[in-house]
Amino acid sequence: MFKRIIVFLTVTLMTMTSLADELKIRAGAPERYVVKKGDTLWDLSAIYLTKPWLWPKLWGINPQIKNPHLIYPGDVISLTFNAQGEPRLTVNSKVIKLSPKIHTTSKIKTAIPTLPLRLIRPYISYEQSLDGEYLDGLPYIMGSNENSKNWITGQTLYASQPLVKGKTYAIYRKGQAYTNIGEDEPLGYETALVATAKVIRSGDTKGNPAALHVIKSLTEIRAGDKVLPVNQGQMQPVFFKMTKPDGPLDATIIASPSNFREYSKYDIVVINTGLAKVGNMLDIYHRSPTVVNDPDGPKYFEDSSRFAKMTGSLLDATTDGTGRIMQMPKEKIGELMVFKVYDKLSYAFVTAASRPIRVGDTIQAP
Repeated sequence: MFKRIIVFLTVTLMTMTSLADELKIRAGAPERYVVKKGDTLWDLSAIYLTKPWLWPKLWGINPQIKNPHLIYPGDVISLTFNAQGEPRLTVNSKVIKLSPKIHTTSKIKTAIPTLPLRLIRPYISYEQSLDGEYLDGLPYIMGSNENSKNWITGQTLYASQPLVKGKTYAIYRKGQAYTNIGEDEPLGYETALVATAKVIRSGDTKGNPAALHVIKSLTEIRAGDKVLPVNQGQMQPVFFKMTKPDGPLDATIIASPSNFREYSKYDIVVINTGLAKVGNMLDIYHRSPTVVNDPDGPKYFEDSSRFAKMTGSLLDATTDGTGRIMQMPKEKIGELMVFKVYDKLSYAFVTAASRPIRVGDTIQAP
C-alpha cells in the first residue's frame, strides 16, 4: 500500500526575536502553488519568502517536520493563516484520480532536491582544490602498455609509487592555480577527475611500477596525471542546510572552474576564504564605476584624461574637489551558497543574480 505523505512547513513570525525582521512573506505570494518537475526547495522558498535561505532554518523548530525534502512534483502548496495571524504553508501530496477509485502514487524516488544537483554534482563529486605541495607528492601516471601519449578506458597504466592491489583509484589532472587578484601565491590548484582505475599489480620500490586497469575515462589520460584514492575529498552532502554565517565574512570571487568572463544564476564560482561553512548563504556585491571630478565635470575613470587621473590621486579631499577621484559604493547584485570548503578557498553556487557577476566582485555575510 502506498503511503500518503503530508509535510507541513510552518513559517512563524516571532516578534520577540531577531527572526521577526527577517522572515517575511513575499508580496504577491500565491495562495496555492503546484510543484513542477525541475522545481527545487530553493525555488519554492523564493516564491514565498523575501529571504528564501531562511526557510530551511525553520524546519528545525517545527516538531511536525519529519523530512522537509519529501516534496514532489504535483504536490499543492497552500498558504493560510492561523488564528494568531501567523502564515502557514501546507504541502499536500499529489492525488491522481483513476476512475472509479482514488489512488496515491509512490514518490520516494522523485522527491525534489534543495538545489539543482545536476549542475553542482560534478563539482561535489569530482572537482577539487588541492595544495601544490600535496599534489607534487602524489603518485602519478608514467605511461601505459601501448606506445601512445593519451589513454582511455580499458588500457593498462603504470604509476610512479606502490598502490594497494584490488583498490580503485581516481586519476586527477592538475589545472589552473587559484590566486588572489594581483598576487602570484597559489591558494590551491584546480584538480579535475579524468578517470577511475583499479590496481591489478601493487608494484614496489625496486623499479616495478604499480599497474592499473582503466575502468572509465571522462577524458583522455596523460602522463603526469595524479593518482588518489577514489573517494578522497568527495564525501559531500546531497542536501544542504542553508545558514547565515556565525559572524562577519569578507571574501572575493577569484575564479570559476568554467573560466567564463561573467557568471549568473546557477554558475559555480571560487571565493578566497576557507572560513565559510558548507551551506552558508552570502551576498555578492559589485563596486560601481569610479568617477573623476575633472574641470569639465564628472567622468568615469576610464574616460578621464591622464592629467585628471594623476592629479586626482594627489589632491586632498579637503580641496574644492577638482580632479578628485571618487570611489563609488558597492551594490548588492546577487547571492550564493557555499558547498565545498578548503583551507584557503571555497566553491560556491550562485543562487540569485540581478546582473552579471565577475571576478573581483566581493562577498559579505547578509
